[in-house]
Amino acid sequence: MGVEMRKRRPDGRFVAGPGVGAEKVSVEMVEGEAAGGKRLPAAPRGKGCRTYTRSRVAEALPDIVKTFVERAKAGSVPHARALASLGGLDKGDVVEKTDRRRGKSLGRRLSEELDRIKERAAARVQKAKEKEAKEAEQKEEKTGDAASEVV
Repeated sequence: MGVEMRKRRPDGRFVAGPGVGAEKVSVEMVEGEAAGGKRLPAAPRGKGCRTYTRSRVAEALPDIVKTFVERAKAGSVPHARALASLGGLDKGDVVEKTDRRRGKSLGRRLSEELDRIKERAAARVQKAKEKEAKEAEQKEEKTGDAASEVV
C-alpha cells in the first residue's frame, strides 16, 4: 500500500477538478519500510494542518539536516547558508546597524537660512533704532546748548 497519485493533465500539473484521464486521487495510510516502520496518520483538515506539518517536519529533521550537511560539503552555498541560519551561526557575525547621520533636508536648511536672515534684519533694525536715539539725543544736546546760550 502506498500513495496513489495520478496526473490530471498530460503536462504534469494537478488540477482541482476532473481533468483529462482524471482518476480519484487517494492518499492512504503508509506502512512499512517507507515510513520507517511507523504508521502515519492521514493529513488532517482545517486547523490541525499546521500542527500536523510541524510534527512531520520535526520527525524528519535529523534526516533533513544530514542531507543539508552533505550538500553543503559538496559546495552548495544555499544549503550552507540555511545551515548557518538554523545553527544560529549567522547571528553572531551580524554587526548592528549604526545610524548614519543624514544631511539636513532642504526644508530644514531653508528654514534655518530664513531664521538667520530674520535675525540679521532684526539686528539691523535694532542698530538703526539705537543710531536714531543717539542722533536724537545729540540733537537735544545741541538744541539745549543753543537755548542756554540765548538766555
